[in-house]
Amino acid sequence: MHVTFTGVRALLSSIALPLMLAACGGASSDGPTGPPALTNTIIFVSDRTGSDELYTMHGDGTGVHMIPTTAGVKTDPAVSPDGKKIVFTVGAIDVGTASPLWVVNSDGTGLGQLTTDGANDYRPSWSSDGSHIAFVSTRDGNAEIYVMNADGTGQTNITNNAADENSPSWSPSGNTILFASDRDSAAGIAVYTMTPTGDSVTPLVAGYDPEWSPSGTRFLFLRGSQIWISENAGASSVRQVTADVFLHFTPGWSPDESKLTYSTSTTSNEEIWTINSADGDSATQLTPDSDGDNFTPSWTRH
Repeated sequence: MHVTFTGVRALLSSIALPLMLAACGGASSDGPTGPPALTNTIIFVSDRTGSDELYTMHGDGTGVHMIPTTAGVKTDPAVSPDGKKIVFTVGAIDVGTASPLWVVNSDGTGLGQLTTDGANDYRPSWSSDGSHIAFVSTRDGNAEIYVMNADGTGQTNITNNAADENSPSWSPSGNTILFASDRDSAAGIAVYTMTPTGDSVTPLVAGYDPEWSPSGTRFLFLRGSQIWISENAGASSVRQVTADVFLHFTPGWSPDESKLTYSTSTTSNEEIWTINSADGDSATQLTPDSDGDNFTPSWTRH
C-alpha cells in the first residue's frame, strides 16, 4: 500500500521513447532540439514490470508508455507547467533512508539529481513559471517545506516549524502555496496557505493533501481519506465529492477541472481512477488490476 504522503529500474532507449510519445498523442512537439510538451497527460508510477517506474497515459487511460529514469523506488511525480519536465522522488519515504528528488525530461533525456541532503525529499510542486519547486524535506528532523530553484540550487526552508508540514501546492498565480500541517494540535491536521517565502500563514480548513485547481479559483483536499473541494480560495464553501468505504490517495485535477484523478485499492492492488469533479459520479478505473500497483497520478496543467 502506498500511503498518502509518499511512492525500479529502467534502461529503455532514449531514441525510441520520443517516437512512442508522439504515437501516444498526448504530447505536442517542441521541435527537434527539445523534449515534447505533454498535454492532457497523467504521469504516474507503476510496478507492472516488477519495479516502480514512471509512466504516462492519456486522461482516459490509453496510450501508456514508460519514461526511462534511474534505479530505485519511485514516487510523487509532478509535471512542470509547460509539460516538458517531471520531478520525482527516488527511494522509500522512511526516516533514516535517503530519498532525493530527481528530474527528467518528458522524453527520458536530461535525467539529473536535484537534492543530495541524505534525508527524505518528496511531494514536489512546481511554481507557475516553472522556475522553482516546493517540496517536503525531513533534513531538519521533521517534515518541513522547502523551496529551491528548478536546477536544485538555493534550497531554503520556508516553514521552520516544530510541527510536520506536508503536501505543498503552488498556486497558478504564483502568489501562494497551500500545505497541510498539524501545527495547531487543537485543530489536528489542517490546510493552510502561505506566501512562497513562508509568510502570512493562514489556516483554511481541516484536511490534508491540498491541490490548487488549474484556474487557481478553488482547491481540493482530503479529509478522512475522502475527497473534498473548496469552491473558493478562502474555504468558506466546501463540499464532499467522494463518500465510500475506500481510501483515496493523491487526488488531482484534470486540466479543464471537470474530472479528478486519484489512486485507491478496491481490490488487492492500488489503481488509478477518475471521477467527475462536480458530483463524484462516473467513476472510471484507468489502470487494470492485471498491471500491478499504479499510484501517485499527476495530471498536466494543459
